[in-house]
Amino acid sequence: MNTRPTVSLLRVRRLAHGGGLAFALAALFAAACSSSDEGGVAPSPDAGGDDAASPSPDGGAADGDGGADGASDGGDAGATTPLDLSAVADRTWAWFEIPGAVCRDGSPTGIGLNLSAPSKKLMIFLQGGGACFNAQTCANNPSAVGAKSGSGGIFSRSNPENPIADWNHVFVPYCTGDVHAGNEPNGDVAGVGPQKFVGYANMELFLAKLAATFPDTEQILVTGTSAGGFGAAANYGHALRWFPTIPVNLVDDSGPLMRQPPLARCLQDRWKTLWKLDSTVIAECGADCTNQPDFLMAASKHWASTKSTLAQGLVSATGDATIRAFYGFGASECTSFALVSESDFAAGLTDIRTESAAYSNFGTYTYGGTRHTLLAGDVFYSTTLGSKTVAAWVKDIVDTNTVTNVGP
Repeated sequence: MNTRPTVSLLRVRRLAHGGGLAFALAALFAAACSSSDEGGVAPSPDAGGDDAASPSPDGGAADGDGGADGASDGGDAGATTPLDLSAVADRTWAWFEIPGAVCRDGSPTGIGLNLSAPSKKLMIFLQGGGACFNAQTCANNPSAVGAKSGSGGIFSRSNPENPIADWNHVFVPYCTGDVHAGNEPNGDVAGVGPQKFVGYANMELFLAKLAATFPDTEQILVTGTSAGGFGAAANYGHALRWFPTIPVNLVDDSGPLMRQPPLARCLQDRWKTLWKLDSTVIAECGADCTNQPDFLMAASKHWASTKSTLAQGLVSATGDATIRAFYGFGASECTSFALVSESDFAAGLTDIRTESAAYSNFGTYTYGGTRHTLLAGDVFYSTTLGSKTVAAWVKDIVDTNTVTNVGP
């Protein structure tokens, strides 16, 4: 999922009404996923793999603040060997395959690193690219690693307006189909076949490796676009557990954790069952999310409430056409597809702001139109509401640990 889906939106409506749902979705998601704004570039030469042993996703449970079943406690970070960065040139992308981390087709995956000495700050960026929960969506979602690095937008090293320009950058590719949130290695999708929905389990391995490699990190930004925005929000508590003593901020670009409506509970239930979210997002959240029908919004409110000293934010267009299609699979109790209307989607964003009004550390940057994602393209600097660009809004979050509501 990514930017500029508007060119295909009318075509999507016509094809969907004409019975060509698969073709309609292909048109929409292809437009969304192919834009350069995602930040991914072609795979770069490997800087060296990593043969060190990593904590297994079925390690010890976390402390009483939640903690997903089968996830290692952050205190076990020393049990893993740091990545060997000796051959990594400054401000050059290097790829590290992480043992045990796999895509939904079983192929290996890892993380891209772009270092900026002597920074002790770390941006963890989760790539987007759709989701896999039925034949139509799986057909438009990557099942193996594509891009291994980021470029442009928030990855820019030269733009003086980028508050992350001098940070160390981590790129988490997306190939698990579960918005980086699953823990089901034995998944199965009708009409598609066996799948490894292990995005969250992979993140456990990645975070363990990052904690061991950067033990003197002073600040972290967890962020991502589209499916990676959902993933950033879903793994926020995960990152907090691995880095419990330093500021960890969140910027979710175009992954709004809504409730019904417009995000149907039947669709939330489908994801929870298929991707085993009860052992990841819900377990990490704890009692605030257990048995909650709208557990995604409950998770967002949980972290805003329990981590009240850490600024967290959401970026979204009021009529994001890609996410409206994503949520469209919840129509008629998940028995059909109907694009969520712009007005219903905008109301969902307003609901997020209303439900989070009690938390001064949570804010939204909402802008008009049907665009999808801003962080990984030049629009990160050019999109302006009032006098505030998205880049300036993010700068407030990471530089001053404050966030405001901007836009309608």
